Parts: sequence; C-alpha cells; structure tokens
Amino acid sequence: MIPEIEERTGAKFEYVPVLLGVLKLTVLREAGFDAERFAELVQDADVKARLLDNTTRSVERGTFGSPTFFVGDEIFFGKDRLRDVEEAILSAR
Repeated sequence: MIPEIEERTGAKFEYVPVLLGVLKLTVLREAGFDAERFAELVQDADVKARLLDNTTRSVERGTFGSPTFFVGDEIFFGKDRLRDVEEAILSAR
C-alpha cells in the first residue's frame, strides 16, 4: 500500500526500524526500565545501537506501537490509518 501512496502523492516514506517492544518500552519506561532490555538478543553492536536509538527517539516522539506514521507533527497509528496518512500528505501540499 505504501508504494501506491508514494506514487499517487509524490511523497517518500522514511522507514525507521524499531524494536517490537515499543509499547512495552513506553509502559516500562515509566517504571524505570530502558530500551536496553529489548535489544539483548541483537548481537551486532552497531545494529543494536541504531535500534535502541531509533526506538528511544520514536517513543519520545509519541509512538506507542508499530506501524506508526508521521506527517509533519501529526501521528497516525496502524495500517488502517493509511488513508488518513495519504489525505494528510495531500493537505500539507
């Protein structure tokens, strides 16, 4: 669906890999845990660091699950919101 939206709107989606524990991180962060817990199985240090950074920045921006889409500062959660994402892209032009 995303390639079709890109074709219709001329927008380019930026794919940012995050750990699947985004929701857990959001909840556990309040309890004093950090993203390090969710990257224990990642062996490559560079990959691990990138995932931790991406996940932390994503949660700080308001993400609470995946997939999450941003158009400007507006946040859309879930594949079922792709129509809204496309409308927001077109409205922003």
